[in-house]
Amino acid sequence: MTQMAVNYGKALLCLGVEPEEMEQAAEIFEKVPQLFKILSHPMVPMGKKEAVINQVFSGKLGNFFKVLCKNQDLGQLKEIQKVYKECWNEKNHILTVKMTYAEPPKQEQLEGIKDFLCREFHTDDVDMQMEQDKRLLGGFTLRTGSSEIDWSLKGRILQLQQKLVGR
Repeated sequence: MTQMAVNYGKALLCLGVEPEEMEQAAEIFEKVPQLFKILSHPMVPMGKKEAVINQVFSGKLGNFFKVLCKNQDLGQLKEIQKVYKECWNEKNHILTVKMTYAEPPKQEQLEGIKDFLCREFHTDDVDMQMEQDKRLLGGFTLRTGSSEIDWSLKGRILQLQQKLVGR
């Protein structure tokens, strides 16, 4: 992650941009990939880029995208969005966790895991990013910051192997 992306992400937070606005912008760029190409292309005049931004975005977010285009930094948008979300979560006492699972957990299991994480990390809520990985064989892993909790079958097998080899 570049320092520039960190600076832009923090600037978005200072501007008071809401997470919903960022999610809507991400959806727009995902659904209309030509928009990103137009706004990031160096040969498209800035006046045309501003006109497109005015049609699609408004307010602080629109102005922010104009700055990104002017500085030719739109290519860092995904990193900027990630930094913004991390900063938002930190400011609002929300723990960002990546859960990797072999099989998707049931809703009640997920709620139990979130309750555990809130107690363990003294936070108000959990922002769970989920990803499936069949190589875990069973169970799941949780990663947040520098902490990892491994409740996967693969992890348990590796722990057992290490104990047996260590004897």
